[in-house]
Amino acid sequence: MAGREDPVTGLLPAFITKDGIPGGQFQGHAWIRDNVYCALSIWAMALSFRGHGEGEEDKQAAKELEKNAVRLMRSLLLCMLGQADKVEAFKKTLNKDYALHAKFNMSTCASVVGDYEWGHLQIDATSLFLLILAQMTASGIQIVYNLDEVDFIQNLIFYIETAYRTPDYGIWERGDKTNHGQTELNSTSIGMAKEGLVNIGEIDPLNRRLCTLPKPEPLVQVVLLAEDRELHSQLKNNGISTQTLNSFGQARAHGEMVTVLPAKLLGEAYQYLGRNSKMGLTGRYKKIIGVLSTSMLYSLHGKLYAFYPSFLDQETFYLSLDNELLVDVISTDLSYLKANWKLMGCPLLILPILWSMLGQEDSWDSSPVFKLLRNINSGYMNGVRLHLGNFSDFLSTCCEINMTFLENVQSSIWSRNVLTPRRSTVSILPADDTELERPRTYSDSSPIGGVVKKSRATPAGEKKQEMSISLSPSLRHLVVAKGWSTRRQSYSGGRFLRSSRESPKPEERRERSLMATLALEDLIHELETSTNVFDQTDILHLLHDNYGKDYEITISGTPCTIVTDLLVRQKTISVGQPNNEIHITQPLPQYELLDLIFRACGKDHSAVALTQEILVYLAMFIRSEPGLFDEMLRLRIGLIQNVMVIELARSLNCSNEDAVDQLLLLGPFELKNLLYHLLSRKEFTVDQSFGSGKATVSTDKAVRQLSIVTPNKVHRSGKLKEQVKALETGMSEEEGDKLGQWRRRRRIDGALNRVPPDFYTQVWHCLEKCDGLFIGNQILPKFPTIHEMTAGELKFALKVESVLNSLPDPEYRQLVVEVLMLTALINPERPLPQIVNVDDVIRTANFLFVVDQKECNGLASQCCGQMRGSCGAYWSICSHFYDSAPSGVYGTMSYLSRALLQTIQQNLPRDYSCKIS
Repeated sequence: MAGREDPVTGLLPAFITKDGIPGGQFQGHAWIRDNVYCALSIWAMALSFRGHGEGEEDKQAAKELEKNAVRLMRSLLLCMLGQADKVEAFKKTLNKDYALHAKFNMSTCASVVGDYEWGHLQIDATSLFLLILAQMTASGIQIVYNLDEVDFIQNLIFYIETAYRTPDYGIWERGDKTNHGQTELNSTSIGMAKEGLVNIGEIDPLNRRLCTLPKPEPLVQVVLLAEDRELHSQLKNNGISTQTLNSFGQARAHGEMVTVLPAKLLGEAYQYLGRNSKMGLTGRYKKIIGVLSTSMLYSLHGKLYAFYPSFLDQETFYLSLDNELLVDVISTDLSYLKANWKLMGCPLLILPILWSMLGQEDSWDSSPVFKLLRNINSGYMNGVRLHLGNFSDFLSTCCEINMTFLENVQSSIWSRNVLTPRRSTVSILPADDTELERPRTYSDSSPIGGVVKKSRATPAGEKKQEMSISLSPSLRHLVVAKGWSTRRQSYSGGRFLRSSRESPKPEERRERSLMATLALEDLIHELETSTNVFDQTDILHLLHDNYGKDYEITISGTPCTIVTDLLVRQKTISVGQPNNEIHITQPLPQYELLDLIFRACGKDHSAVALTQEILVYLAMFIRSEPGLFDEMLRLRIGLIQNVMVIELARSLNCSNEDAVDQLLLLGPFELKNLLYHLLSRKEFTVDQSFGSGKATVSTDKAVRQLSIVTPNKVHRSGKLKEQVKALETGMSEEEGDKLGQWRRRRRIDGALNRVPPDFYTQVWHCLEKCDGLFIGNQILPKFPTIHEMTAGELKFALKVESVLNSLPDPEYRQLVVEVLMLTALINPERPLPQIVNVDDVIRTANFLFVVDQKECNGLASQCCGQMRGSCGAYWSICSHFYDSAPSGVYGTMSYLSRALLQTIQQNLPRDYSCKIS
């Protein structure tokens, strides 16, 4: 390398031609990856001279080599610093067009090729640079000189930490093997990003991966925070220890005060990591904080902070308002802590307990939250050891993190109050340290700020409650600073409770006029950070009055980890109905994902909320029970919604329109339970009883509640109105139970895109035996498919799925799957010179089935036996054929195999023979 590097930057060309020209056609181009390897070799020689040198000359050589290695690494750093704007844009969008360039000018460190003229996104190259940078720094060599460079390196870490879910061009710079410029997930990039993060200390900073002895089972410490002193006393009388907070959201622990905050504020604090306004770097992107991060204490400016888990934040999404779902999530997270806690000390789980979670005291025995508290108090739950106590009991045994990167940030970053009931009267907080008493209500209805109000009717006789709501902290600060009035009118649904004809009061006009003088950026910042729906209503009203309804407000969103959880496990997602499906094949920022869901669902806001809710539950299931998703490649949310409606309509003996309402009236926990039973193929019962409950609808006589339970849990009491079995897997031999079972099974498996084991490999073998497959007016050709893809390749499976997903009817889709499995079993003497028409095979099989039914006077003789297509099923296939078992003399496989051979042999030359083996 000596004599080939640039005399100023130290960068080297990729290669030297036979004529001695550095870089050949890419003269003057310096690749990041190649130069890191060069720096590594120079540094290795320096270490050799340093460790084994014998004289002063060797020591001097070691210093010169180290200088050359540092010059080379700093030149690479300067190349990347010139593209800090790309790092900022990429970490928010993961768009390959904003990737750091893969090569630069070796003399000027400037770009040598355009953003779209090269496969720049090579996460392995950036990861390799960070890996060697960390190792060289650990050896005592200084490469990073100032805090601006420190912040940039921190943002490079954010750049590579999504490698596990970011398709790139990889080490060969070309993307997938078809050479069409398409990115794909590369194991080289993922692996290099992991080693880089490990060496930097972002992953396993204590080297616990090197531990050879098993770690003892952790003891989960639990602190229960009562909403007020009255709830604290009531729970104490029931033998449950809790702790209360003062008006500043603080609890006392051995003379120290621990401030308790929601997890989203911890996420906001981490956004300061790597933030640098001079370079235009906003720091870490906002994302959901997991239960591992909230299970430790944090210290800042000499104060202690604790955070309760994000799923308890009732202002984020309405799911946390369902107490049964809340209990289920807490149980799951306790098991997760037991399996994944690797840090020093014991995990600390903080659970705020509100009156609205428990209701009236005389009904606590039936409250799922109260039962949870009793289980926690027992010290053992779902195989997890628990210790219930106060902060004073756990200060010495908790894991504590020092937030040093926030030392220069104003201390008011975490100055918000924590416990706010669902509906309460909240005044501006007093300045003293007294306990704040809050009137309580017992309401299970969704808050105004929810995505959708799932109950479409309010029970008769319930009065709307007037509330006096305080300003949020940042807006309150502006009001107090300017000496404005803090008096507020009562609201209902974001509107003043006076008549629309009544003139605004003088103090109200004054407050609004003063708020209107705020700078636009202040209003937008307050709108983004406010957790008060009424403040948001005021701000939106001001923006509407001053800038019009078409004014666009840009508010930064958070990455959607829910979709990521599914995608990284090789499950693609489709949202919307089959005629308007939009596919999600890679992680998207939150605002893009929401926009996509809204476009797919049209103006149906209930479908938008239901889509998000189903995605949440699917992500929960794939983390806890990945086996539920075996042989499922694409999750079609619209079809899943449809099959849930159909199953409810059949079970409740009602129309599909009424079943849609019933589905929306199900509480989050019951909806999750219904989805789980569909995924697991377990038998379940719809229990429609009378009584009070969270998912209710007003009727003339009583309040009705629907719940999804397993049959052995159904209580056959006087309150039971009706119960119907649905989706049976272990079916009874009685005719009434058997009727419709196979059509339902095909409908559900088709909606879930579930296929038999090795299905895609079998389709590959089908293409080996014929020229292609004709399915639903689409052709899956033999060439170039089998030349560009392999049998076990994910891309091939996705191509097959794209053809199958063109079929709108899930039952018909499953018949196509059965035909393809049979086609893989045919054994021709040589490849068939034809395209197998799968649709013709199914139509022929249906014809043979109807003929046999007429001869034996079967059920089909009363419908399609008299007039073809009289059942009204898709593609004029008899509904009884859909409902036939696969095996048996009258099974679908028998008719499909006869039809397959008949269809193939009609188009075969006479010298061909074919059979099914």
